[in-house]
Amino acid sequence: MPKKTSDPSSLPDDDDPEWTPETSAPARPAAEVLPQYIGQPATDALLRRSPGRLPKENRKINQTLRLDLTSLTATETKAKAGKRSSTTYCGGACRQGDTANLP
Repeated sequence: MPKKTSDPSSLPDDDDPEWTPETSAPARPAAEVLPQYIGQPATDALLRRSPGRLPKENRKINQTLRLDLTSLTATETKAKAGKRSSTTYCGGACRQGDTANLP
């Protein structure tokens, strides 16, 4: 007799046994079977893909920024001295793309 486990999901389920190649061979796609039971229009409506999430108004864009190591180190050092993050330290200049006005 097999050892009982405390996890019920590991126990065999008589109502829904595991599929084998023999039991899955006669299976057919829902698009073939459903029209017999609910009709073609209802099947089309059920299987139609939704358009997905609507696009946001203010989308963000991925951007890679390559910085010289000395500039990055200097910014981090100044930020640590003022106990601010480098993002806070650069202020509006980083957001506006104006690198000439960085401290």
